[in-house]
Amino acid sequence: MTGQVPFHMAAIAHPGRGHINAMMNFCRLLSNRGGFHISFIVTEEWRSILSSDPPPPPCVQLCTIPNCIPSERVRAADRNGFMDAVLTNMEEPFERLIIEQLETPVQAIVSDTYLPWVVEVGNRRGIPVCSLFPMAACFFRALDNYHMLPVHVPTTDSIAEFNDEPLEQYIPGLHPLRSSDLNTLHTLKQWKKILQYFPWVKKPQCVLFTSFYELESDTIDLIKQQLPCHVYPIGPCIPYLQLNAVSNPDQDYYLTWLDEQPKKSVLYISLGSFLSVSQTQLEELAYVFNEFPNFN
Repeated sequence: MTGQVPFHMAAIAHPGRGHINAMMNFCRLLSNRGGFHISFIVTEEWRSILSSDPPPPPCVQLCTIPNCIPSERVRAADRNGFMDAVLTNMEEPFERLIIEQLETPVQAIVSDTYLPWVVEVGNRRGIPVCSLFPMAACFFRALDNYHMLPVHVPTTDSIAEFNDEPLEQYIPGLHPLRSSDLNTLHTLKQWKKILQYFPWVKKPQCVLFTSFYELESDTIDLIKQQLPCHVYPIGPCIPYLQLNAVSNPDQDYYLTWLDEQPKKSVLYISLGSFLSVSQTQLEELAYVFNEFPNFN
């Protein structure tokens, strides 16, 4: 596409490490195809955080909106307040940025599914929106059909408690998940907030899933039947192109170590960016590793 004006796309992720990583890796994949100029929009704080990451491709420009949400340093202390801020405080500065402050008109937007107001902005401004869901398609289907699940919640601040039953008996396409797999994810207030905005998921031009069709074919087929927009499973948005391009001694060491371990003997635990390990939990992990040296 040499000589042609690049296609200008704005990208914005939910302000959490797992969401931002997925969106950035998606933009890296697009950049390899050529012909794009991507305005990657984050808060000022997140731009500072990303300064320690590998730099994005030349066609991806970091653009900022003000710090209108709780800081990464304190957001876990009030998850409800953080979610409220993301859903209410970011829309106005985002719209002002893409309409008034960028040098060239935005021709399309790729936004995180957890930012439903972006679809509203796109509809108002006549800009097509693609929604990127950076989690399993089966979780999307559970959210979209949440009203079909039996749930017991004692109070609005309690974690939603589901019976330990196969989800597929309520929502087809979710085998082998069980309803208890949804426990501890959100309080009732958080579920209600998510579900309040989830109908907007059906209004973008397409929904992108960071999953393989072969991995969740039944679920994705059912989502395609349920959504009025296009649905595309695009595969995992991980930096595998970067990993293949540069030899890293630490990376080589870990891969060699993993290859040497017995099959199914390694347990990987990720707590996400909202949770932190307590001193008691650290001590428990240390006990396990000391008492069971063959447990890797």
